[in-house]
Amino acid sequence: TESLEKAQVDAKKVASESKDRQEKLEAALDSLKADRLNQATQLKDILDYLKPHATKLEGDVQSLENENRSLLENLRVMEEDTDQRRQALETALANVKSLQAERESLSDEVRALRKELGAKREINQSREKKIAGYEAEIGVLAEQLRSERGAVATYQDQNRNLE
Repeated sequence: TESLEKAQVDAKKVASESKDRQEKLEAALDSLKADRLNQATQLKDILDYLKPHATKLEGDVQSLENENRSLLENLRVMEEDTDQRRQALETALANVKSLQAERESLSDEVRALRKELGAKREINQSREKKIAGYEAEIGVLAEQLRSERGAVATYQDQNRNLE
């Protein structure tokens, strides 16, 4: 009987310890539930606090995406404009080179014409000298002719007087 009593005491002791453990576990579980509930409440409060900021950030992101699209479109337009200006400059440069070649060709023609003009001036000067010589000779011949006419008139006068 003593062993039975001891077993009963041990059983009561084990039951009491088990009950204490169960109470401690339930208390710990309740504390854990309370902590989890507190954490969930805090997280909900944080989410409630962050939600307007997240909404604002989403709006900001949307605005930035729109701005980026606009900037990309502007950049595309600027690239097209730059390409057009580059092509216009290349065309202008080609025209300038063509005009320079044409100017050089015209300069060569002008030099040739000036050379030809110089040669013709020399010919004209030579002709003018010949003409001046001829005019001088004509003047001398005209003087001789006048003198001979005067002599012929005198001779005719003398012939008339003799008649």
